[in-house]
Order: sequence, then structure tokens, then C-alpha cells
Amino acid sequence: VAMLAVALRDMGSTVTLMAQAVDAGVGRSAFEFLRVPSRPANIWSALYFAGTVAQYVREHPERPLISFDRIPGVACIRAGDGSHQVYLESMGRSLSAKFSIKHRVQLSLERKTYTHPNLRLVFANSKMVAEDIRRQYDVSDDKIRVVYTGLPARAKIPATMRTSARLRLKLPESARVMLFAGHNYERKGLATLLAALRILEKHDPYRGKIGPWALLVAGRGDIPKYRRMAARMQIAGKVEFLGPASLDEIFPAADLFVLPTRYDPLARVCMESVRAGVPVVTTRKN
Repeated sequence: VAMLAVALRDMGSTVTLMAQAVDAGVGRSAFEFLRVPSRPANIWSALYFAGTVAQYVREHPERPLISFDRIPGVACIRAGDGSHQVYLESMGRSLSAKFSIKHRVQLSLERKTYTHPNLRLVFANSKMVAEDIRRQYDVSDDKIRVVYTGLPARAKIPATMRTSARLRLKLPESARVMLFAGHNYERKGLATLLAALRILEKHDPYRGKIGPWALLVAGRGDIPKYRRMAARMQIAGKVEFLGPASLDEIFPAADLFVLPTRYDPLARVCMESVRAGVPVVTTRKN
């Protein structure tokens, strides 16, 4: 949101932000800000927000509006969260979602948004998301545009940072270091990665020829649960849980970024890894 708001402002547009809260980095003083009061429960908060924005659209038909959330009746939406329906299918929760008010609300908002007659343009952040929305809600090709999320350019990371990063993380220079990062270990596929590394530990064709492998896990998640999982797989000594951490300080130490995600519309961290010069292995659900 912040990147688009700043870009439109710099092009001479008058930008108004409508939200329940705005991050400090957006710079609220630079924009008109319409605050939508939040509600204590997330379920009703989503419905209230959607209703408030829809009312604003009806009362101000002359003002173009781009929604970053599922709002029935808006003309343009950025589908940055992908398809909730496909997410549930990917997580194996299609059946349980029928008994969840939260998921039923999200599915209802999504269906009404993409089938509403006012819909003119969907900005999908990947080809996968575009195809999911097209298939799930029969949105015509002329209404969908794929616009990838951009990242600011950065200078190439100096080779000396690799040595200093590994010293800080207590990793040997010869180690084969994999990095996993995410704030939802289940959805991001950490269990799958640990299972794969258990196989690697048993059948490593390069053991004794090059350095040992190691996995760094960054981000918020149920660390005790996955520590126990690594211990049961007898690879606990090879896995280091860093918790929330600055990836800019960790990328130089990594040889490979691995994200076996079960569903990601477009994982920004993969682009950040490539920008840092670290190759990426991920799934077709990303």
C-alpha cells in the first residue's frame, strides 16, 4: 500500500488512505487518512470494514478506488492475498472451513467481490493467483492483470559479509547453509523441509567430500513444537532457530533459501533472497 501511495503521489495524484490502522512507515502526514473504526473480533471487523468501504464507494462514485482487501462492489482490487478458497484447499481445510464462521465470512466476501457486476480490474501479484481467481470465480481474462510486487534495488552484497555473517552465527566457512524464513511454519512448510533434511542426513552423497549441512530457521512460529520435531528426526543439532531476525544480516551466510510453502500468492522473501544473491527452492504453490 505504502509503495503505491507514494508512487501515485509522486506522479501528481491526490491520494487518500482508508484503513483501520496505518503503519508508521507509510507517513500519514503525507496523505489524507480516513480511519475506519475497528471492532474487537476479527470476524466482525472484516465485515464492518467491507461495509464501510462499500458505502464510501456508493457515496463517492467520482473517486477511483483500489482495494487491497476483499470488498464487494469495488471496481479495482489488488488480490495480494490470493484466493482464500484455494488456500483452504492447499491446507487441507476445505471441510473444516464449512464449520468455521471466520472462514465462511472470508469465503463469502471473496465470492461476492469477484462476482460483483461493478468489478472492472483485478491486479493479481502472480500468474498463479490470476489463474486461481479466473478458475474459481469465472473472472474474464480482460479483467485480470498480473502486476508483480516490486522491491527497491540494492547494491550487491560484498563477499566479505559472508565470512562475518557466519562468524556471528557460529557457522563454519565450509558448511552448506540453508535458510528458511516465515511467520507461519505450518503454511510455509517447515515440517516438509525437516522431513527432507532427515533423508539428506541419512543419505547425504556429499558427506565427507564437502562441509556439513545446516539449516537456519528465521521468523515467528511454534519453535518448541518444531524443535521437538527436529529432535525426533535426529537432526536437532543441524537446525538453528533464530526467531524474528533481520534477514539482511542472515542472507550473506546462506547458500540456499528453501521455502516449501503450501500456499503463497507471491512470497516477498523469495524475491528478497534473489536480490541478495541467494538461490531459491520453492513450490509451485508460490
